[in-house]
Amino acid sequence: MPKKLSVLASVLVILACSPPSEVANASSLVQASSMAVVPTSFADLYQNRHGIAYGTWSKIHAAATAVNQVLPIFEIFIGQNTKPSDKTSKNDLQNLYNYAPNNGFIKKVEVIYFNKKDIKWATDKATALMGPAEINKENAFKGRGGSDQPQESGNPGDVALLATMNHPCPNAGDTTRVAGSGLYCNHDNSTENVWEAICDLTPNDVWKINNISGKCTAVNQVNWGIWVFPAEAFAQTSTRAPSISNQPSPLIYCWTGDPNGCESSDSWVASDGTAYLGIGVPNASLRNDSPGFKGEAVALYYAMWLSDYVSNNSIVGLTLDEAKKNLTNSNFPPYWMYNADEYLTYAIAAFGGTAASFGKNVKSQASAALDMVKQNNDGIAKTFGKTFNLTWINSFLDIKNMNSNWRQQELMGNIGFSFGPRVMEILIAIKGPSVMFDLTRIMSQGKTFGQAFQQEFGVSWVSAEPAIAKTIWDEYQNNY
Repeated sequence: MPKKLSVLASVLVILACSPPSEVANASSLVQASSMAVVPTSFADLYQNRHGIAYGTWSKIHAAATAVNQVLPIFEIFIGQNTKPSDKTSKNDLQNLYNYAPNNGFIKKVEVIYFNKKDIKWATDKATALMGPAEINKENAFKGRGGSDQPQESGNPGDVALLATMNHPCPNAGDTTRVAGSGLYCNHDNSTENVWEAICDLTPNDVWKINNISGKCTAVNQVNWGIWVFPAEAFAQTSTRAPSISNQPSPLIYCWTGDPNGCESSDSWVASDGTAYLGIGVPNASLRNDSPGFKGEAVALYYAMWLSDYVSNNSIVGLTLDEAKKNLTNSNFPPYWMYNADEYLTYAIAAFGGTAASFGKNVKSQASAALDMVKQNNDGIAKTFGKTFNLTWINSFLDIKNMNSNWRQQELMGNIGFSFGPRVMEILIAIKGPSVMFDLTRIMSQGKTFGQAFQQEFGVSWVSAEPAIAKTIWDEYQNNY
């Protein structure tokens, strides 16, 4: 599935790039291990809860220094008007393969860099490289291809967008994402705060909703405006899904409402073991710690994740209705886990060196969950309760959500980056970072999430969940 490159998604790329002195700081390790015992199971999880951060940090760094795996062949294509800012190195890719070992299915990687001016070229290139068979597979995988391309008419997410745009929002400056489109809470063209889609005032930029074109309109900003649509666009209630056979590769797209252009990435893996990476390049240079500088490795991470499903011939496509509702594919792991894994690896890469710095960063990020519940961001409070407490945590972690709430990308998106890491660091502390790929790999073999968890840990999710919830609630209550 497509990913907007954000700091939270960049992580895998710089893992294990820390100097050896940081990775193997003996005095730091001894001090940390003597102060906190690492949990070994869910039975001693709560008792040894103060060793979670150290256990997670040390096991990820140990995995990153494993024996080098053989990298696939890489071939790079760059648009005529595109100047990649990506600083992904071969060492970054090697570290990624060491940290998250895959099944060896990927033999070749085709990388396409593009910006808004090169969208057509990039789409044609991806179409030529992938061929019609793989394009049809990717379109089916993504619900006929429309949900990822807000620039195209006939987007299955139009209904959801129209139900949100121009409607009141709680706080100026808040952001949300609906059907792949970024919305911003402001009152530039209204008397109250409403959800608006941002545009970058690019000449001839076009966005259609229900086949009606919007206009990128300047407001009281310096470099960007907002999309304004005529009333008839909102009066229509039906959408037309694009034909699979006529839809170009959805590998290439720009997020609608992104003032910095094509800050995006997407991945697909073909049945012959070729990975295709589409990497959008933003208009302006980003900060040195931004994933825009590591896009190639970020996209490769998703391809590795997906390769298990391709190699096991177990990809389940989205129905049109599922695409409209912005759901994840039915045999994928919980979407909060998908996002949490990204963030944890980022925290290790950016704030590693000691278990304390890692734990502090995860705690800081996790605190955002309380604000999300309080403000009902993405409907999270409405779904799981308005008060963040042990009851809320147990409600969120109830495995009954597997086929409903855990599949909703909008609902699980932001909370996955904040609350999700609290859950995943526990699993990693007990089993190691392989759990992030093991659960997915087992599910790609036809098992449910519950069955995969049982196979990985030897206990059921239902029996482990109370200890996870109790531990997380204790962390929040006592601020550690």
